[in-house]
Amino acid sequence: MHRESYEEMWQNLTRYCGEALREPRAVVDVGSRDINGTYRGLMPGCWSYLGLDLGPGRNVDRVMPSAFDTGLADGYADIVLCGQVLEHCTDPPKLVREIARILRPGGWCFLVAPAVWVRHRFPVDCWRILRDGMRALIQGAGLECLTGYERPLGRHGWVDCWGVGRKPKQK
Repeated sequence: MHRESYEEMWQNLTRYCGEALREPRAVVDVGSRDINGTYRGLMPGCWSYLGLDLGPGRNVDRVMPSAFDTGLADGYADIVLCGQVLEHCTDPPKLVREIARILRPGGWCFLVAPAVWVRHRFPVDCWRILRDGMRALIQGAGLECLTGYERPLGRHGWVDCWGVGRKPKQK
């Protein structure tokens, strides 16, 4: 993770979650292992944070059963974060569908992946995602796309792509 990702995640959490920052929330971070930082420090004290990754490590509370199975129940989380993971995933739509499955109705997902970045295998580097692609991933998982945008990082020509989705509330 890089500093700009941390700062932009906080901006998105405050912009979209608003009043929810003061209420208890279950947060899942898919791909949480500490590689140059984590989002854990952004969580308000009333939020419960669960870090998931494919293997053990710093900031991993639970190891996922597989790359596309969080091992969590339907509707487990109010908020799902997935930062700097989708580019390393062999099937991003499948992972975003899993994220949608574990979201509660009315819950938010916050996704970030590079649009322009150097190759960085961990263990593979498969994708770059643009704003239309991010919107398609979110909508393809049955979520409402609140935004999809690219943010230049101001160094080396690198650009992150962000997406925020919300699971429709049940009637």
